[in-house]
Amino acid sequence: MTRIEPKHYDEIKKTMPLPSVYLILTKEPLEKKPCTILDQPTYIQTPESLILTKLRTIKTTQDPARSAKDKNDIQSILKYTRVDTEKVKQREEKETTLHILKTITQ
Repeated sequence: MTRIEPKHYDEIKKTMPLPSVYLILTKEPLEKKPCTILDQPTYIQTPESLILTKLRTIKTTQDPARSAKDKNDIQSILKYTRVDTEKVKQREEKETTLHILKTITQ
């Protein structure tokens, strides 16, 4: 993820609820769902994509506290959100994170 501070921050700050803009650079299109936040149309990451992102983070993170937070986040997503688990499992096999999800969901 690349952090980019807006060139005209003071002007943009008035219309943005967040102080920075984050861009995710990827070769594949991101999975996203349209929604509205503070009466502004935007997009959010799908639950499946968010789980996969957190699994990749767990796989590469050395900090146990950070991994624990991501594991708790995944458990909450699975508990409170409809998730296409088959879709997640298929993509996990490609990314070799399936073993991490199995330990979290046991």
